[in-house]
Amino acid sequence: MIVILDANVFVSALLRDSETRRILISSDDVFLFPEIILEEIEGNRDELLKKSGLTNEEFDGLINRLLNYVSVISLDVLLPYRDEAYKVIGEIDVKDVPYIAAALAFDGSVIWSNDRHFEKQARIKVFKTKDMIPTVD
Repeated sequence: MIVILDANVFVSALLRDSETRRILISSDDVFLFPEIILEEIEGNRDELLKKSGLTNEEFDGLINRLLNYVSVISLDVLLPYRDEAYKVIGEIDVKDVPYIAAALAFDGSVIWSNDRHFEKQARIKVFKTKDMIPTVD
């Protein structure tokens, strides 16, 4: 399955050794996110360092480690889907247009987000963290 991560999911994996991090590093799914997330993370670096208790070096190392399991989608790839994505979620939350655009760009993909406003659109399937936890048969 191709899974588009929202920023909060990736940040959750950064901040603590959590179920989110374990899913990212152990799943067979393909994880992607728009490159704008890296800009968001960098813009909030000081706050994230404080919350995580990590040093700059540890933080950078963890980002690089997680990027072994998550591929970054160039904004150039998303641009052709921007207008359609805006129609889907722009009036709900314009900051989520890149995630919808990414899901449109990768046919059959889903979005992994715990944000409830994604539930206000019906175009793209959205999973919460609890939905991503593997079940034992």
